[in-house]
Amino acid sequence: IHRWRLYMGNLKDYRDKELKKYIFANCISVLFLLGELNLDMSDHIVGVEGVGIKITNIVALLSVFYLYIVIFDSLLPDKIKFRLVYLWRMLPGEFIFDDIRENDGDIRFTRSKALERYSDIYSEIEKIACLKQRRKYENQEWYRIFSSVKNEGAVFSAHRDYLMLRDMYVATWLLMVMVVFLGTIEFIPLNLNALVFLFFFIIITNVSATHKGKRFVYNVIACDINRADI
Repeated sequence: IHRWRLYMGNLKDYRDKELKKYIFANCISVLFLLGELNLDMSDHIVGVEGVGIKITNIVALLSVFYLYIVIFDSLLPDKIKFRLVYLWRMLPGEFIFDDIRENDGDIRFTRSKALERYSDIYSEIEKIACLKQRRKYENQEWYRIFSSVKNEGAVFSAHRDYLMLRDMYVATWLLMVMVVFLGTIEFIPLNLNALVFLFFFIIITNVSATHKGKRFVYNVIACDINRADI
């Protein structure tokens, strides 16, 4: 039990490190593009009081953005986050065995070795006519294998990176929604540059998360096969 708690604690430590820095940096960038970080007091009464009010407004707006993202990100269940990342596409675990059989695209193991190792799984797959049930079965079997190798270094590292990029992607979407909403009600200016900036990072984090997700799924298979050969 202690080992499991330690594993989970390390797995999610990115939420207190990289993710917080990413959210804060994006909030700062958006406020800069919106012109909210402009401390030019030429149109106002120049003085410590005026600068102080401006800084207070900036800090308040930053806090609103940051807390909104953190709270809503914490409320979203993993299932919804997965759907947000993959949208209409299948999860990589849902077609991993078919992918291995058709592409043989991982240099760490051969297709013949995988077919031999998972012969029972492939035999069961051939019996399932319904595509939806077939994908569900493949994902369940992959998760069963993952449960046995989750503490392996390569699996752990890829899993952590995938979750971090997934949460960065979701956080960027949440910030985009916040900016559009506040701009619509004219609480802040609705700036095209800020929206383009966020959309760019939505694309980058989505591509990165899906790539890392596939790598994570393949790492599980590679570790399981190589461990069986020892």
